[in-house]
Amino acid sequence: MTSGGFLFFAFGALLDEGKMAELDERCEVMGLARADEQRLTFTERGIANLKPDLEAVTWGVMWLVPADRQAKLDGWATARGLKRGVISVVSPAGPRVPSTAYFDRAAAEGVPEVELQTIVTAAVRLGMNKLYQAELAERFGNY
Repeated sequence: MTSGGFLFFAFGALLDEGKMAELDERCEVMGLARADEQRLTFTERGIANLKPDLEAVTWGVMWLVPADRQAKLDGWATARGLKRGVISVVSPAGPRVPSTAYFDRAAAEGVPEVELQTIVTAAVRLGMNKLYQAELAERFGNY
């Protein structure tokens, strides 16, 4: 990427490389990353969400997104009832870095009807932490 960009932590639908390519083919996968003290939940609409939880870890993918695509990403998230925020993420290189993420702390929780399969498929395909994969199966195995 020749122009500036921002770090984006994907933990739901945008784990899918095809969906990120629809946003912009210049998006670069930086690697697996984790958000400590963030619990994966789902909104009433079945959209992946994050809620603070001191005991939780959510795994995902760190992307470098072209700066000129932030408005498009904001629009995508707003249509899903999420808001842009910044969370601390353990990057693929190891240090904690601030990263853009989309979530709604106030959203009522629902069932993972919409995005769970994308998350589970990505967890296996990308080789996410085995404990996280087991947690997904334990928490959401009935869906």
